[in-house]
Amino acid sequence: MQSTLLLKDRFIPVASPALKVGAPGSTLDWPLIHFDWEQPMPIDLTWSAWAKAAGIAMPGTETGIRYSEESHAIQAAVAGQGVALLSQVLVHDELSLGLLQVCAHTHLDGLSYYVVRPEHERQPAQATIVESWLLSSTTD
Repeated sequence: MQSTLLLKDRFIPVASPALKVGAPGSTLDWPLIHFDWEQPMPIDLTWSAWAKAAGIAMPGTETGIRYSEESHAIQAAVAGQGVALLSQVLVHDELSLGLLQVCAHTHLDGLSYYVVRPEHERQPAQATIVESWLLSSTTD
């Protein structure tokens, strides 16, 4: 099999600009939004893991609003309900439009996604077109 990296996701703390949470040292005061994964993830994408990666003591990482749908957590962050640790891929448009802002530079590495195909077999033209489109759409 031949694999080509499509994208590496990162999880970043984001919030509505109206929440004004980007000040240094303000992380202890952040109202947190949590997304509870339906299935266990192979990596730890919790606020506790983020605080450890940031090298800060952040008590109360389990407190805050909880959602079982990631889209609800995104909308809660846009609505100014708190800071959410979300997939950069999923909030790309909200960041571009200024509906969300990144609250800190520390991020957690998410999953990596690949295009995988047989190495020595000829692909149908349609598969080649889709592969080319996928690879070109992730280069921005």
